[in-house]
Amino acid sequence: MAQISLPYKLNDGTVAKASHVMANFNAIVNVVNGNLDSGNLKSISGSDVTVNDLNGGTTTLNNFIRRFQAGRVSFENVPSNEYMSKNVKFPRSFPGEPYIVLGLRTGTPDVVHVGYSDVSRSGFKLHVKNDYANTRTIEVSWIAVYVG
Repeated sequence: MAQISLPYKLNDGTVAKASHVMANFNAIVNVVNGNLDSGNLKSISGSDVTVNDLNGGTTTLNNFIRRFQAGRVSFENVPSNEYMSKNVKFPRSFPGEPYIVLGLRTGTPDVVHVGYSDVSRSGFKLHVKNDYANTRTIEVSWIAVYVG
């Protein structure tokens, strides 16, 4: 953990004032209870923090967050009874092929269909089909999770 500045130095063999002990204690409590900032954590990075990984082991925070990415794709003016596809590129490549989860906000889910294909470390192909009677804009949210 980063250094915490204590207001009083307590020495062996001397009488400690309760107010000095409490001031030192409160300095620690204030940092631990929400006053952590770049001044007292500047030397800690995501590679210093260990977290449980998805396989029951541990990894660093930097490696763990590289396993999740999300985004949204808009398909404008999709004609009735038509398919459209778009390539989705991940902001950063995964260590391996991720799982893809798609979300679609619609009041009538049986008239808009979404799917994907060609998943790789760097992206996937997203497909939509509009079964509405008229042209629509379709918004698809996605999340990619690498478990390996």
